[in-house]
Amino acid sequence: MLRPGVVARLDAIGAAHGGGDYTAVPVQPAVTGDTSGKVTSAQVTLVYRIPARKLRLKLRVTCVPDSSGYRVLHCSYHCGSADDDVTHFRICLNRVGGFHFHLRGYERAGRNGHIPAAKAKPALTTDPLDFLALVEKFIAERALPLEVKP
Repeated sequence: MLRPGVVARLDAIGAAHGGGDYTAVPVQPAVTGDTSGKVTSAQVTLVYRIPARKLRLKLRVTCVPDSSGYRVLHCSYHCGSADDDVTHFRICLNRVGGFHFHLRGYERAGRNGHIPAAKAKPALTTDPLDFLALVEKFIAERALPLEVKP
């Protein structure tokens, strides 16, 4: 997922909870380039289900190359119910909402349920491995891993 270790971490989370599976996604990995053939952006989407926990994880990220390797331009990291796709929590970075998150129980907060990332406890990042750490905490504690600061 443009970041080493994401697929391995998903597989480890699934294995720890009776197995998981990747499902087909409508958006295939996409790479755009300039006329010289240089990569200008890349988008990847992964959907992973953990049936024993009735969870569906969807990670979508669009990156652009920079001096550190890549920079996240847009992302949506979703943890929801596999049965009805209710969102437990989601971390997003996009043009419309900026860097924000969604949290079950706060559907009407802010604009379209967008809660500014600065109000998250713990602090959020756009790193997919940080999102997966929140997923692991959610599974282990059976409670939402994020809070909204006043």
